[in-house]
Amino acid sequence: MFQKGGKTTGIVMLVIGVILLLWPGATVLSVCSILGWCLLVGGAVEIILGMTGGRSPAGTAGGAVSAIVGLIFITRPEIVISILPVVIGLALSAAGIGLLVSIIARRSFGTLATMKIIGGTITLVVGLILMFHPLTSVKLLTVILGIVLIYYGILFLGK
Repeated sequence: MFQKGGKTTGIVMLVIGVILLLWPGATVLSVCSILGWCLLVGGAVEIILGMTGGRSPAGTAGGAVSAIVGLIFITRPEIVISILPVVIGLALSAAGIGLLVSIIARRSFGTLATMKIIGGTITLVVGLILMFHPLTSVKLLTVILGIVLIYYGILFLGK
């Protein structure tokens, strides 16, 4: 799993992990802004290529959508940050409910059924938390990611 350059990777992971722990909100805003600029520039390139005949109308339209989404990410990152956990929460809640319903419909018993009930319940609860506390969830997930990066950074440095 650990390859050459592990020390460099470990240092990078540690630095990013510490940044995520110290400034979770600012980090999320920065990532949102960087992603927005990538979408905007990529969309602009697609539009220019479409206008010069290098892309199909569908590619040009996709570039326009990308540029618009990029502008939203740049100008209104708080909206993006607040909507994303809700969307993920909806998907997780639906998956959790689906798993629970399938177990109930099959009238399954045993260790596997118990594990699926526990998994479905956890998935549903995490989905609900993401939906009803999106901003807190984003910061918490950022902190958790920071901790994980620090942990793996230490593992890489120890190798």
